[in-house]
Amino acid sequence: MIAKTRQATAIELDRGPWRWRNRVHWVVPGLLILLGVAVRAWRLAGNSFDPDEIWSYTAASLDWPGLIDMVAGDISHPPLFYALVKFALDCADGSVWSVRLVPLIAGTATLLATWGLCETLRLRLRETGLALFLVAVNSYFIEYAQYLRMFSLLQAMSVLSLWLFVRALDRSRPRGGAIAALTLANILLVYSHYWGWFFVAIEGLWALFMARRLLMPMILSVGVTLAAFAPWVYLAAGAARAHGAATDQIAWMERPQYIDILWLIDRMNGPQALPGSTAIGLVLFGVPIAAWLLKLLTDRRPDRLVLPLILIAFWAIPIGVTFWISHSLDRPVWGARHLIIAAVPYLILVSLAANRLIEGRSGLILPMLLVLWAGTASIETMATPGDRSFAWNDVIARIRQHDGAGPGPIAVFTPEIFVSLPSRFYGTRLDGRPLFVTTDDGFQHADGAHFWVLYRAELWRGDQTPQALLETRGFHVGRGFVTHARSQTLMVLPVDR
Repeated sequence: MIAKTRQATAIELDRGPWRWRNRVHWVVPGLLILLGVAVRAWRLAGNSFDPDEIWSYTAASLDWPGLIDMVAGDISHPPLFYALVKFALDCADGSVWSVRLVPLIAGTATLLATWGLCETLRLRLRETGLALFLVAVNSYFIEYAQYLRMFSLLQAMSVLSLWLFVRALDRSRPRGGAIAALTLANILLVYSHYWGWFFVAIEGLWALFMARRLLMPMILSVGVTLAAFAPWVYLAAGAARAHGAATDQIAWMERPQYIDILWLIDRMNGPQALPGSTAIGLVLFGVPIAAWLLKLLTDRRPDRLVLPLILIAFWAIPIGVTFWISHSLDRPVWGARHLIIAAVPYLILVSLAANRLIEGRSGLILPMLLVLWAGTASIETMATPGDRSFAWNDVIARIRQHDGAGPGPIAVFTPEIFVSLPSRFYGTRLDGRPLFVTTDDGFQHADGAHFWVLYRAELWRGDQTPQALLETRGFHVGRGFVTHARSQTLMVLPVDR
């Protein structure tokens, strides 16, 4: 069966007319792409920067040598995203909205590349439409299309790479230009995030085992990608030697359990707040895939296995290998953020299974259920009260309003960098009386006639609260105010002698 499937690799891709000139195949996908752009642009500047976004902004604010040194010293990610943010800063006013255009444009590119991939795979209109809708309204994708980190860019480049690879598989097309475009896309992909190498490796393995006619072009393509990435490897390796470790930046990651794979797939499906919704979503999205694959296997048509196999490879291999690596290394590398690369192949697979499992009018029921699920999950997420991060503009403004003009800076103490970094960033960025922010784990160094204390309430339990610690040292802690983000509470308290 595997040998016959290898021989049939390009059969499914060669079928059907090329449809870009058919007007109906522009209108429906075009409207779905506009929907996706609209929900990604909605409240684009509604959230303040969190510490990771501030890191991106700070790196991009430096000159080019400073940017490269800072990103190489961090080791965690290649520099392409920061370079694009720097370009946005140089071209605009540096507002939250202007720099978040970078992930928004990347999210839009994901939608366009998904459409191109569906067309190259010769999907029917309703299959393309369902896949585009699932991608357009997915809250997992919307979050990162509004987040000043590289994960939206990683997703866009990975889908573009898969699209161009499928075009290279198509025997009806000259492959020289397709391989050249794929090579360029893969260079951009691996400079977006190290996890982009998963797609490069899968493409090479597919050429080796399933499409031998592409083997030599892919060897050349991978070689050029490696050569183009070598300068960054040199810089990152030097930084790792200077800092003594290359994994300190991922020390916060936890070793995954099998249930974490299910939680990741639940995010791809679109989580709901209903009781038992995770199990319902896994059944609704997963059972059609299993049933359709079983149907294809019993039909003994190897040409029909090519399409699901290539999508399964780009979905399951990054997840499975990341899970295995996380249990093999001293430091786990599991994270939903970089495994976003597996989501679009999965959702296209879901669309195919839902549309092809049952023929006729009754076959529309399952796609309609998926549309209902994905749509309600997206609406529910967008309507959920509470910002993703604390409203730091408001926090800084209220502190300044309380203390008035004053002769010097306002002293602020906080026990964690999660609070001190945005306090310092927005205290400097916003006009007004400056803030002098100190990170003090146990408030042992907090002193003065008047200062402020900021901390997240969830990290303190029992009697040993910051109020109690300071009152035992003879301070009076005022009422202050409280602000909320999703699942987090920030206490903002004035303290006097």
